[in-house]
Amino acid sequence: MDKTEVFRADQTGRPYLAAFHAYGHIGDYELTGRMRLGRTGGSGQAQIGVPVPSVSSLHGEFGTAQGHWFYRDLGSKNGSRINGKTLTSVHEMRDGDILTVVPRDDEQGEPAFAGIFVRLGDGEELIWRKIRLVPGMDAIRIGRQESSLSPEDPALSGRHALFRYGSDGLSVLDEGSLNGVIVNGERCDMRQLRPLDVVRLGRSLWVVTEDVLWAGEIRAAAKDVPRERAAGYGDSAPAVRPISARTPVKDTPAAPVRTAAAKEPVPVSETAGNSGDRLVIDINERSVWKNFKKRVLLSDIRLTVEPGDMVLILGGSGAGKSTFIKAVMGYDKAEGTIRYGDRDVYKDYEDMKHEIGYVPQQDLVRPSDNVKDTLMAAAGIRMPGDSTLQQQEERVEWLMEVLGLTAEKDNLIGSISGGQKKRVSIGIELAADPALFFLDEPDSGLDGPTAGSLMEQLRSIADLGKIVMVITHSPDRAFHLFTKVIVLGKTEDNVGHLLFFGTPSEALSFFGTDRLETIVRRINSVSEGGEGLADHYYSSYLQWEAEHGSRQ
Repeated sequence: MDKTEVFRADQTGRPYLAAFHAYGHIGDYELTGRMRLGRTGGSGQAQIGVPVPSVSSLHGEFGTAQGHWFYRDLGSKNGSRINGKTLTSVHEMRDGDILTVVPRDDEQGEPAFAGIFVRLGDGEELIWRKIRLVPGMDAIRIGRQESSLSPEDPALSGRHALFRYGSDGLSVLDEGSLNGVIVNGERCDMRQLRPLDVVRLGRSLWVVTEDVLWAGEIRAAAKDVPRERAAGYGDSAPAVRPISARTPVKDTPAAPVRTAAAKEPVPVSETAGNSGDRLVIDINERSVWKNFKKRVLLSDIRLTVEPGDMVLILGGSGAGKSTFIKAVMGYDKAEGTIRYGDRDVYKDYEDMKHEIGYVPQQDLVRPSDNVKDTLMAAAGIRMPGDSTLQQQEERVEWLMEVLGLTAEKDNLIGSISGGQKKRVSIGIELAADPALFFLDEPDSGLDGPTAGSLMEQLRSIADLGKIVMVITHSPDRAFHLFTKVIVLGKTEDNVGHLLFFGTPSEALSFFGTDRLETIVRRINSVSEGGEGLADHYYSSYLQWEAEHGSRQ
């Protein structure tokens, strides 16, 4: 289609709220009736829970009447703004309206939360991908011709807009488009962008967060993608199902991004993260030497994990689950390669180690320190060297909100519960904002509700576009939160092999059970109370993989 269509916002489709905070994408929430917005972990009963300290426990409320949608503030501390204007009465939401929350004590007036009201037609979904902003990167041209990124949108002009990233930050320029560049609800020719500014180009949405430009494209939904989970954000929002629960966030490589000078435009599929920051695992062998004899612990494990995946690692006794994690994170190298995006974890380990978080079974925290001081010390060590004390404090405040530790911030580590100690351990690793996050039995010793809440918080971390991999012996209580399952088993050769990799539903079907915990019994040896079927499933998986294609 050569001719650009005049953009007309859809006011009749299914309503969603696309939620962001300063650290990235939180989730996309379908509005299904009267629903309240509030802070995750707050005392209120908010159906849409977001991990943002500036959002009150019960901040605002969405409602509908005769097909129209409305929003009102519920007397929140920091108030609500729609398209930059302070809300003083009930507001009718229109497609593209931007709800923001700005802390009253922020002198620069920068939002801490932004929610975009979006209407989707039948058979449409909203796909987010992130573009890292790095010094020296090329400009990003948006349009249907001669562009770095070309969303499937007839409302875009051939050359619609240009994003530039320089020493003064990110800016957007209208290149003479028909439908214009809309920033925070206002049309403009050029604008210097700030965190949580929202740019609308036709039907596509562009959101600025810390060192990332998020691109949101509305397009026809893939019919063969199963909805594996219903991801909530804390205990206050168990019923909300974000779009990201079905379509994980995509991660676009940082630089250089092609400009109009390139002879061929980059197709959407290339920039949508199909070869972006995936974790590609190719382990030929992991072995140790003891008494001059070589012992092979793991062999022939090949799979690929996508950004936004929360992966369950299951395995029989001695199958090598912890060994596998340490090999993947580069702590104990195996023979083979581990690639994250275009980098080799083993070769680039020194540069990448701060992007890798690991929480072992045992909590390594000092009982005589309080919660906030412990996290502040971690932030001081793990955040970039040029980060200010204010930035570190803001990071710690956010971590305590996300992990439900705000009420415990002044308490000594030795006086809090086991579940809270585990959350502090997780917060220590999250202080560096790792892209890869590994946890070895984080729910060990926790009661069901506490463990479930902890797993929900790990799911919200994955929904920021991170990869989270978890070893747990009680997987069924968090079944709906996992997107992939890795099953390791020790076969007759006394070596750990990959017995399965796929979605939780595929795993249940493959092993012929309705419980994930039963899988471990199937593959454990008879002497360990199992059914001794590891070799059978290993052979079956090789055949299954040949029929369904490799997962790498």
